[in-house]
Amino acid sequence: MPPDAAIAKRVREILASANLSEVSSKDIRKQMEEEMGVSLRSKKAFLREQIESFMAEAEDSGEGEAEEAADAEASGDGDGDSRLRDKLHSAIRESAPSKKTKKKGLTGLQKPCQLSDVLEAIVGIPQAPRSQVVKSLWAYIREHNLQVPEDKRKIKCDEALKKVFNSDYIDMFSMNQKLTKHVIPLDDRETRAANRLARKRKAEERAEKKEEAKKARKAAGKSPKVSGFTVPMKISPKLREFLGTEESQLSRPEVTKQLWDYIKSNQLQDPSDRRKILCDEKLEKLLDCKSFNGFGGLPKLLQAHLTSTRK
Repeated sequence: MPPDAAIAKRVREILASANLSEVSSKDIRKQMEEEMGVSLRSKKAFLREQIESFMAEAEDSGEGEAEEAADAEASGDGDGDSRLRDKLHSAIRESAPSKKTKKKGLTGLQKPCQLSDVLEAIVGIPQAPRSQVVKSLWAYIREHNLQVPEDKRKIKCDEALKKVFNSDYIDMFSMNQKLTKHVIPLDDRETRAANRLARKRKAEERAEKKEEAKKARKAAGKSPKVSGFTVPMKISPKLREFLGTEESQLSRPEVTKQLWDYIKSNQLQDPSDRRKILCDEKLEKLLDCKSFNGFGGLPKLLQAHLTSTRK
């Protein structure tokens, strides 16, 4: 895996010649993986942070150059005036949309996102691309002098930033990562909302069908539907005699409960290991054994005395 410094350097080289309105972090990662011959999936967050940092810096420097050119125009400084005028005109021509180029929708890093309430309070708008959010945050930080003088990579959070980062201090490298939960891509937000609605509708449909089936059974005079362990099973004559019942059918849980009541009332659990059952004469006659494991063995021993009534 290449060092972070080499990855960051290559990211900036690619972005310097890329169309920032169309390129995505995935495009850049794929290009670098081909060049470096390694997978950079584990570096996705780092790549995104480097890209956003570059874009924020690029926008700041672009504004500075435009202001510088405008000042030179007003002062009329000889050759410098001519060069700056040419630079300004070139920037305007490059930024103007081409008539031959078909306009595309916002993609990649320019895609708008929904901001959390606490982040919106700082940025001032409810929706913005991540690059714009990073740029606005840095503008806020500089305006309020929140960079630590000894180490300007470290930010001292005021009350507004504490609500976003939940910390007194934050460094510029982890800032983008902690913004993730406050910046939600609009398509993801819409997808999650649609999925929640679909799940809710399915649950309502299942409940309606269940209620309709229940009403239909009631109208037909049928007893409620039973399934699984609650289904009555035919019990053997020996088990019926042991339980002292005239019922020919009982559910497995009912039989198991009555057997455990018998075991406990007659203190048949081994004092040294209460999971082990020591059969008395009556229980030994039913289960045909002197002892067994009460939790795992009883269901197996009852199989000979329970017969399914299902056809």
